[in-house]
Amino acid sequence: MTAANDLGLTTAVPARIEVLVDARLRPIKLGTQEIHFKYAAPSRLYWADRPGMRVVQALHWMQDMLTQKGERKRIQAALRRLFADPKHGEAIREDLRAGLSAVPIWMQEFVREILRGDPHEAKP
Repeated sequence: MTAANDLGLTTAVPARIEVLVDARLRPIKLGTQEIHFKYAAPSRLYWADRPGMRVVQALHWMQDMLTQKGERKRIQAALRRLFADPKHGEAIREDLRAGLSAVPIWMQEFVREILRGDPHEAKP
């Protein structure tokens, strides 16, 4: 949800902070905030610290919304704007292309659809 909010895909804000990790850890407190650690398979952590990380995280959270035609088009338009960003767009596009096999099939199809409509993407 945080990634979707950061990318401007939703106005929803998480009620608690969760961090995906490949170990079982207890929550920690920082001031009034509590950080919860959620176990994830190492394969799900493939995107950690990569340019496409926020897009993949956001799409995981928004999977159900992508079945609604209006929402799907809105999210596609927002991601196309992100991919066209002169500073970060190319790195994100290239990272998603290179790591496409590391995401679920439904997400591969969605991302390919956006990249096909990307003016920077070569047409076959």
